[in-house]
Order: sequence, then C-alpha cells, then structure tokens
Amino acid sequence: MLLFFDNQLSCLGQQETLNKYFYSIPNSIGSQLQPLVQLSFGIEHNLPQIITQALAYYATSYLDVSNIMDYCQDHYSATTKGVQSQQSNIANTILFDFIASDQRFDGKIEGNNTFHSSVKLLIKSKYDLIKTYMTTWCALSSNLSLEQRLDSLLDTAVTLTHKSSRQQGNSIELDWFMAGGQLIDSVFAIKKLIRSITNNDDAAHCINLLFLSILSTFVVQGRPTHSIHTEPKMNWESCISTVIQSAQPKSILALVSILKVTQHVDNEPLLYLELANTLAQFVLLDGTWVKGGLRWSK
Repeated sequence: MLLFFDNQLSCLGQQETLNKYFYSIPNSIGSQLQPLVQLSFGIEHNLPQIITQALAYYATSYLDVSNIMDYCQDHYSATTKGVQSQQSNIANTILFDFIASDQRFDGKIEGNNTFHSSVKLLIKSKYDLIKTYMTTWCALSSNLSLEQRLDSLLDTAVTLTHKSSRQQGNSIELDWFMAGGQLIDSVFAIKKLIRSITNNDDAAHCINLLFLSILSTFVVQGRPTHSIHTEPKMNWESCISTVIQSAQPKSILALVSILKVTQHVDNEPLLYLELANTLAQFVLLDGTWVKGGLRWSK
C-alpha cells in the first residue's frame, strides 16, 4: 500500500495525489482520524514520505460513514428553523447531557476485540440513533462560525481527556483512546486541513466528521462522566520534566497535546495544569493505559 502511494506521488505530484485519493473520496473516521493528524503534519512541513504514509494509513483503516454524513447534510437545514443557540460548547451539551443519559446506548459495544471493530459495530447497530444526534449537532452548531465549532470540539476533547482517568488504589488508570491525546490532535489536524478548503460546506463537513469521531469514541469507551479531581501539586516545569524523564512515548505525546491547547487558548485554566499533574502522577506511580474503556474494566 505504501509503495502504491509512493508511486502515485511520483507520477501525479502531491496535490493531484491528494485530490484523487483523499479530497474526492468519502471521508473515514477510522483510527480516530489519526491518519489525518499524520497527513496534516506532512502537508504543513512538506514531507512527501509522511504524506504517503498517512494515505496508506488512511486506506488501511478506512471506515466509511458517508451515509450518516450525507443524511445530516440533507436534513439538518429543516431542523435549524427557529433554532437560535448561543452556546459555544454545544458538543459538550450533546455528549454529556443527552448521550450520557440516553439508555438506548446502554451496553458495551464489542466488535472483534479491537477499537476499530467496536466503532464499526456501533455505526451499524446504532445507525438511526447516531443520525439523530449528528443532525442535532449540525442544527445547533449552524449558527457558529467554523472556528467556533472547532473551539467547541477542542473544549470537548479536553473535557473527555479529564474524564478518562481513574484512581485505583495507589495507582492511576488512563483510557488509551480518550486520554492519550488522539482527540485533541484530531481537532488541530482538522483546523490545519480546512485552511486549504475554499468551500465552507466542505470545511463544515470535515468538522462534522470530527464530531462523529468524538461521539463514537465516547460511546464505545463507555460514556465516562467522572474524573479525578486533584489540586495540582506540581508546576508546569516539574510536570514536563517528570513525564519526559519517564521515557514513556504515550504519556509524552499526551502531554504534548495538552501543551498545544495551552498555546491555542488565550487563558490558561487550572484544568490544563491538573491534566499535566495527572500525567506526571501516572508515570510516577507506574499507571496503566486501559484500552477497553474505564467503565467496562472495573
């Protein structure tokens, strides 16, 4: 697969390769949009090898959700009539007020013992329900600018990171798919990718895809609503030093994602430092990354 995209890039050039194998095909939410994180990095820094690796990753993890996305595009306009939302954190409202308490999502979504297969099963088994929530997102966010929608999703990604930790005796458990930085990184990747998209509808489509990816992760991982609340005991310098010295790649990447957020926002809420402290304590106590969802691993 990688050799194929290397050859295509050599023959067609970067832009035509992207047009043919990325922009012109139905979008995928496979691997939590991590192929798009890699792709945006490759495009931003003009690294052809990273771009072809990202396209190969995108192809091998492809999970088609075009039917849901097309339905939202066709139906949300009717829902927006009379809707005037002043909220900027609409994604939080949908996930933590509506979906978290929706009994129709009860029960563990289990595929073939992988995250990808679980998301695939969720899309198939809860198809109509997901369409309803996607349409709700499209309707309520339609009054927001593209940047405001992305900021809403960034806030949600940070909130989910906070809700993805659990104290177990003298140790800490973190959710691999929600606390590892993937959700935050996917928001920043979409921010970069839509800069080159001139059509606002296409850009909005990418943002809606991002919301679907976050929604799917939240449900598959058990819709966690609780988190560790601790008063930060370490400053930023100590947290960074502790995590880096641990030499744990996953923890380091998670911390880098949190640092990206602090550089993006105007203020620096205590929450970000609290998340950094959780990671520092996690490595000090030799914590465990849980892939099956904290709610299901009790």
